[in-house]
Amino acid sequence: MIRGMKRTDCLAALAERVTDELVVAAVGGLIDEWHHLRPRDLNYYSGGMGLASSIGLGLSLSNPDRKVIVLDGDGALLMNLGSLATGGRQNPSNLLHLVFNNGTYESSGGFPLPGPENIRFDAFAREAGIGETREVADLRTWKEALPGLLGTTNHVLVDLKV
Repeated sequence: MIRGMKRTDCLAALAERVTDELVVAAVGGLIDEWHHLRPRDLNYYSGGMGLASSIGLGLSLSNPDRKVIVLDGDGALLMNLGSLATGGRQNPSNLLHLVFNNGTYESSGGFPLPGPENIRFDAFAREAGIGETREVADLRTWKEALPGLLGTTNHVLVDLKV
């Protein structure tokens, strides 16, 4: 298990700043937590594990004037790493991809990811050509980064250690 922030704290900080962005939440606990914190019509709840990154990319390409935020799980993204290559190729300027990285397949029983110490989603995304990547492991840094992340015109992936 990864040590870092509490996912709910990260989501609560984000919920305070979300306005008219489209938000795609990955299947599992992220859907429940986000809906509890910020229920709204601009949320889309992904029904299949691993699909949030692809759905978010599609929404960002079809809505270029609106920020799209993907709330993704590490296990879900690991199941669809190809979406990083596609996203890097398309490089939309309005996509903020947040990966909540706890080192487990949480929605399917909390089984550990294979070799979580070797999985660096920020590095995968950077190598795939995604414009801006970073890793955040503490809440203060996350809160300080949020205004810039929401205001940027880069395709961004953030690996959040939770």
